[in-house]
Amino acid sequence: MKLLKLTSTQINELLEFNKIIFPDRANVKEHFQFLYVENPLVQDKSNPHGLLTFNDSNEIIGQFMLTPAEFYYNGQLSKCFFGCDYYVLKDYRHSGAGALLAMKAIYGYKPYFTIGASEDAKKISLSLKTNYIGDLNKFIKVKNIFTPFKILLRKITGQKIHGKSTTKYFPETIKVDAHSFKLLRSIIKWDYQFTDKKYIEFSRTLEFIKWRFLSRPDTYYFYQMEGTNCFFVCRELFWHGLNLLALVDFRASTKESTDFSLLLKASQKIIATTKLDGLLTMSSLSVFDRILQKNGFIKIGRPQPILTNAPVEISPPQIENRDIIFATMADCDIELNI
Repeated sequence: MKLLKLTSTQINELLEFNKIIFPDRANVKEHFQFLYVENPLVQDKSNPHGLLTFNDSNEIIGQFMLTPAEFYYNGQLSKCFFGCDYYVLKDYRHSGAGALLAMKAIYGYKPYFTIGASEDAKKISLSLKTNYIGDLNKFIKVKNIFTPFKILLRKITGQKIHGKSTTKYFPETIKVDAHSFKLLRSIIKWDYQFTDKKYIEFSRTLEFIKWRFLSRPDTYYFYQMEGTNCFFVCRELFWHGLNLLALVDFRASTKESTDFSLLLKASQKIIATTKLDGLLTMSSLSVFDRILQKNGFIKIGRPQPILTNAPVEISPPQIENRDIIFATMADCDIELNI
């Protein structure tokens, strides 16, 4: 067994491996290109960040991919890496291949973050001196009381509704009370400031916005509240038998609830006159949890643990109170794998 850094000559073999281990992934090549190559923080596009393990026959048996990011903490901006797509073939999971991959990734790409690790991956990561700092929780609000029955019906019939987005779904302007959210297809000037220096918060630079959302205009819809830094990004998502609007990313004040409440109302206006079944989003902060629940959202599913070895000072009460990290579905690879 050997472990190597991913090189350009191994990419085709890696893509074939991913077709096997991620059979539900619609387009393996596009996923790889988008997350690991097009990311503006990847400097060498021909050699994206990743680790591979091989058996004695020189076949790939495991992988650990990484994608660079930036985070704010205590008013400072630092570079980091997200660990993604960590996988070892079942027959080799007791060979030490998984632990070796994790050790090389977590120790070799610092500061390291990951979101949504499986229970086994979480145990390995914690044994390698990462710290658990919170969870990303999933919230859903369905359109009406009959919506849950659609899940059962569509599972029985296999029905899926996929329609091309129109301006009916995503209007140019959404008015909420005295405020307006404008649909942006391009941004020339972007003056985003991080939310609060007490939080760990992943950056939203103009380069990030252009890559992560604006480069896919038929998938993501970016709305900004006029005159503010408050914004949200949404997309259509078929999930567990439901056609939903996913609130993929957002930025709103954590000190005052108005901005987040307004963007929730704006996003709900999108689904009000459509055939979409509801709204899905994720939250890592208790301040947003409370507002979501107040607006009729229900927490569902397994919490997605957030782990890191970044040199940050965090107390147990901050973790328990969900008052340390501002993350959304757009961070790491959560939304791309939901």
